[in-house]
Amino acid sequence: MAILSGLTISGGGVTIVGGMPPTDPYFMYNTLLLPGNGTNGAQNNTFTDGSTNSLAITRNGTTIQGTFSPYGGNWSNYFDGSGDYLTTPSSLAMALGSTFTVECWIYVLAWNVSSPTILDVRDSNIVGAIYLENNGTARMQTTGTGTIASQTGITLNTWIHVAFVSDATSSRVYVNGSNTGATNQGQALFPTTAKVGFIGADFSGGFGFNGYISNMRVVKGTALYIANFTPSTTPLTAIANTSLLTCQSNRFIDNSGNSLTVTANGSPTIQRFSPFSPTAAYSTSTIGGSGYFDGTGDYLVTAADSALALATNAADFTMECWVYNNGGAGSQYGRGISIYYPSGGYATNRLMFRLVAGGDRINLYLLAGGSAEFGGPGVDGTATVTIGAWTHVALVRNAGVFYAYVNGVLDITVSSSSAASSIPFTTYNIIEVGRTQDGSSPDWFGNISNYRFVKGTAVYTSNFVPPSQPVTAITNTALLLNMTNAGIIDNAMMNNLDTVGNAQISTTQSQFGGSSMYFDGTGDYLLIPTTVALAFPGDYTLECWVYLNSVSGNQGVYSSIDNSGDSNQGIAISFSNTSFLATSYISGGDAITHQTAVTTGQWYHLAMVRSGSTTKSYLNGVQSTGTTTSTYSLTQSGSTIGSAYPGTNPLNGYINDLRITKGYARYTATFTPPTTAFPIN
Repeated sequence: MAILSGLTISGGGVTIVGGMPPTDPYFMYNTLLLPGNGTNGAQNNTFTDGSTNSLAITRNGTTIQGTFSPYGGNWSNYFDGSGDYLTTPSSLAMALGSTFTVECWIYVLAWNVSSPTILDVRDSNIVGAIYLENNGTARMQTTGTGTIASQTGITLNTWIHVAFVSDATSSRVYVNGSNTGATNQGQALFPTTAKVGFIGADFSGGFGFNGYISNMRVVKGTALYIANFTPSTTPLTAIANTSLLTCQSNRFIDNSGNSLTVTANGSPTIQRFSPFSPTAAYSTSTIGGSGYFDGTGDYLVTAADSALALATNAADFTMECWVYNNGGAGSQYGRGISIYYPSGGYATNRLMFRLVAGGDRINLYLLAGGSAEFGGPGVDGTATVTIGAWTHVALVRNAGVFYAYVNGVLDITVSSSSAASSIPFTTYNIIEVGRTQDGSSPDWFGNISNYRFVKGTAVYTSNFVPPSQPVTAITNTALLLNMTNAGIIDNAMMNNLDTVGNAQISTTQSQFGGSSMYFDGTGDYLLIPTTVALAFPGDYTLECWVYLNSVSGNQGVYSSIDNSGDSNQGIAISFSNTSFLATSYISGGDAITHQTAVTTGQWYHLAMVRSGSTTKSYLNGVQSTGTTTSTYSLTQSGSTIGSAYPGTNPLNGYINDLRITKGYARYTATFTPPTTAFPIN
């Protein structure tokens, strides 16, 4: 069935006929897209100051940058199925009664339990649960008949819209807009008193959902759908009577007019993976970027510079950024940002904005002449800096008083004492991002985006809405780190990459776009930290173009190894002398070898595709005679490009247009390789 010019669907795969369309209808399933376009010699190791001061920034450890950022509108919440869920406080907003609509998109990774829950507003075994069954049906409790179920299967590893509707006389369940189940089987009389909402688990925290939920909207008092419909192709909005709108932001929040507090339990995380393709390609001005810090020696630091000095020791200033918290500070205070006067070292004059021990709140600590001005370990806030979500933090001094805001809401207020006048912050200072002390406290673990230091101005003087686009160098900006200087970027906007060795952009060879990613065969590779974005629990397509400078020995192209650290579990594509290998394996596994020999000086399109339980490989669109039948699911992984994990068997050559499609087998039979670059949105 043709759906776009140059694109046909056949047997669940995509066959490219005469080139790719201008946009990719399956872009929302892309979890890595590396075109390899850019400036010759560019890497990801150089960080620059976007203020007019253009201060030199020193990278320490393996701090990396890329396109994962807090900006943009396509988000979901990931639940691992084992203790991950969200709750809303007891509220009449969740007392849905007999007329309501509950809808969302789901991406089920596994039937880890018999009845994974989507939404539960019960506090005992009474009506009020919306859930799935492991036979692939979506269900809603009703009175009388017990449940009403869809008869359309809920399949794994694909985005599906589900809607549960009651209009006081009948109940309906829609899957992708179609009501295939019975109707008029009794109204879904949900509770009419204030209830707690549980998302991703039942009221006991059990029956956990394993997968992604996006754009959950609960509308109380309105049955939105009384006939089959076409689900929205854009994120949902708060229409009339919306009680809850969540799982659609860069943090755990309710976007309805009720603004219910959404609390994360266990370890659910915010992910950019969503059912919607972006409306525009990646842009530094609208999406921006971030730095990734691994918590063990990664940080950025300026030189001591008068450009960072304050006019007076009591002068106004603002320090702000977005943080994505991957883990707490352990038993110590740490993981944050600091500014200090270098004379006398760390322990003399230093202002630290960091996480408390345990890592779920912020702490403000000021040393003045070696004494803790705020006393003891400083002042702790009360607002949660949630693990696995973006949080905006801002530290402001206004008229001698310090104010700390978390997600735009005032969290700490503290006045400085007379000791502040002894701090020589008026001469020259150093700013460290990702570290607060001389290495004795834990460093930041996660991402930091859009750090800005404005001296002489209290940018925020009351509660505010955090920025929805990258901040710019406004008047008095002394330092601006947008982390958008990466040379090799992910246009899927989900991953930051480390350019290890001399891995870089090269204009010497390219299949498309005038440049590609170059690896010299002596320790060059790209490294992506462990992420669920590059997990492959079901169907997938891994493809790229490769140009070899050598066909001697083993050369890795892509390797994704299970989070367990077992190098014998994962997937990989590589070359063994002149043979192309695709490997999906557990404890040794099985490699698919192509009989057609490869040579140097030529571009080859490589593809490895899993559809169901079968994995196939393709060289220039021609399927290998071999297949594997491994059903191994890669649940979380770290990845390398240009070598085998973790850097062995380096590639001597070039890679162009590397793309990973999660949950979709683009090719299921021999095909013609694309004749143009992959679409970038």
